[in-house]
Amino acid sequence: MDMEALNTDTITAISTPPGPGGLGIVRVTGPDALSVARLIFTPTGGWHAFPPEPRKAMVGLVHPPGTPDDPIDKTVFLYFASPASYTGEDTVEFTAHGGPLIMRALLEAAVGGGARLAEPGEFTRRAFLNGRMDLSQAEAVALLIHASTDAARKAMLNQVEGAMGNAAHSLKKDLLEAKVILESAIDFPEEEDLGDLDLEQVERILQKGARKAGALLATGKEGVALGAGLSVVIAGTPNVGKSSLLNALLEEEKAIVHEMAGTTRDSIEGCINVQGVPVRVIDTAGIRQGADEIEVEGVLRTRKQIDKADLIMVVVDLSQQLSHGDLSLLKETEGSASTRVVVANKADLAPAGIELPEDALWVSAKTGEGIEDLKRAIYTSCFEERTLDRTEGAMVVSVRQAEALRGARDACLRAHRGIKNHVEPECLAVDVDEALMHIGQLTGEVTSDDVLERIFENFCIGK
Repeated sequence: MDMEALNTDTITAISTPPGPGGLGIVRVTGPDALSVARLIFTPTGGWHAFPPEPRKAMVGLVHPPGTPDDPIDKTVFLYFASPASYTGEDTVEFTAHGGPLIMRALLEAAVGGGARLAEPGEFTRRAFLNGRMDLSQAEAVALLIHASTDAARKAMLNQVEGAMGNAAHSLKKDLLEAKVILESAIDFPEEEDLGDLDLEQVERILQKGARKAGALLATGKEGVALGAGLSVVIAGTPNVGKSSLLNALLEEEKAIVHEMAGTTRDSIEGCINVQGVPVRVIDTAGIRQGADEIEVEGVLRTRKQIDKADLIMVVVDLSQQLSHGDLSLLKETEGSASTRVVVANKADLAPAGIELPEDALWVSAKTGEGIEDLKRAIYTSCFEERTLDRTEGAMVVSVRQAEALRGARDACLRAHRGIKNHVEPECLAVDVDEALMHIGQLTGEVTSDDVLERIFENFCIGK
């Protein structure tokens, strides 16, 4: 996107979900937002003052530019003056009845009045570029909108409120202190006694910085999962009860269950909440030899799902001896990069005395026995025992943030080792500068257009 356009264009979008609703909102932001409003909105009784009073609601008619006698709908108008708005620019919002035709006509009126259609995430991108939020907050905005559990919602709201940005600022402040001390040692090398004392202080700062960055980094696995969710694939040979297990986990009849082998030809999925983490559970086609052409395609898709999964749930049938396919799948997934849980299904039937891995979970999809234990195992297999309070403190919510913190931690550790090895202050300062650069990447003080494009392309239009 043209950066100059971001600063000069006035943009508009529908900010409420598509489809009929009680209310709908069209937002306009940019230098000409008020000019657009004056062309397409006529307050009841007319404009008594212009510009209008910020944050004071007015009722009137919205209409195509310059045609108050051809109203689109009655609307509530709000003006937010720069810089005290979401984007940091002059912003107006029209709240009308939420019919799709009304919203479309209102949007067309705003475009006719001089605004252009906003791109995905452009409102939040402007908020970031105008200093209304840092990049960690901007990332959390999208995750907050798409949160599918209360735990995810609370965690992301905390990040939108600036928890990660505050932690990054504290770390940056410490590192800047270390940088000042090192630069003093470089500029005044003759002050040897003072220099030795100051380097001890730098060492303490670097230790503290590495610990802080490491502690933040440790929140990443769960934080990213809260935002993106976990992918759990149910795999196994035909007729071991994979579809029944999916239904038991979802507590609904999502998948067709039949005694005939090969009933599931394609992936079927649903979502569950496991200790606050959204989990996408995917039932797949049974893996076996001698399948027909359609089933073979289903097996190929199963393999692809297994390769992408965060966790593989290998299901076997307790009521009969393991087949060659069961043994092959157990062996194949034992060394998988994904986490694996072995599920021994049909525990309600007479066990066949088969040999299973010691940590295999006995369940009955039919009676519900062991299902809650299985849900707990999904969590504990992917995460260490939770000590994190998701409603307080900073949390890493993206791979980008994790990479930035890892870089900052490693740079602090290198500089700390350098002090131990009597490295020259000039070289230590390079490592401290690198740590500061990574912190800047975390908050967006140091970033590139490519990074911004990747972040904001995942936003919805209107936010």
